[in-house]
Amino acid sequence: MKAMKAPIKLSITIKRPNGVIETSTHPKLKYISDESFAVMRAATLEAGFGECLSYEVTYETVRGMSKREMMGAGVDRTVENMSRMGE
Repeated sequence: MKAMKAPIKLSITIKRPNGVIETSTHPKLKYISDESFAVMRAATLEAGFGECLSYEVTYETVRGMSKREMMGAGVDRTVENMSRMGE
């Protein structure tokens, strides 16, 4: 049996210009690379919308099953998080 991981949610922590820190779930993206986060961080700061502090990708792990196993058991799923902090 093989475990497969798939990103299911991308959350970004932003410090707004008024000092409020909020966490927002991206409506379309489910994954972002460190390079893309750096670009997003610079663009958000330049536009005056605040500063992106960190991001977190939530993964769902699904255990692969044979057809025989699928007939008699549910899929075993776990969720784990991967976080990255901005520099």
